[in-house]
Amino acid sequence: MKPFIFRLESIRRYRGHLEKKAQGELAKARSRQKEMETAVNRLVSERMDLAKRCSDEAFSGMYVPLYMMYGSFLERLRSELEDAHGELMNAAEKVRTREEALLRESINRKALEALRDLRRRRYDENLEREGQKVLDELVILRRGRES
Repeated sequence: MKPFIFRLESIRRYRGHLEKKAQGELAKARSRQKEMETAVNRLVSERMDLAKRCSDEAFSGMYVPLYMMYGSFLERLRSELEDAHGELMNAAEKVRTREEALLRESINRKALEALRDLRRRRYDENLEREGQKVLDELVILRRGRES
């Protein structure tokens, strides 16, 4: 009997490649999300420190132009924080879509592997039946000669 050949093997390998590519994209998206979380945390702590410093100096007496500078700087930090929050939400959405893509690619690859395994089992069963058939025929031929 011919050796087992799975004709869709190249497609299975390609789907495995697509799955690895999706894993890489997911890792990049998660890395970007982590960077954005770090940036947001840094901006929040920087804004809180600046607000505390401004409050401390306001109690000890501060010039109005300096107070205005603190206010404009705090406003700029607030604006940067809003932008960073928006980017963080985009990064989180991208992570979610990449996870879905990875799941789809994984399902596609596993479906082909299940098909390959099923065909391999059928091939092995047929091979075993053929072998048993040959052995049975040999026994019948031998008994025919003996009688």
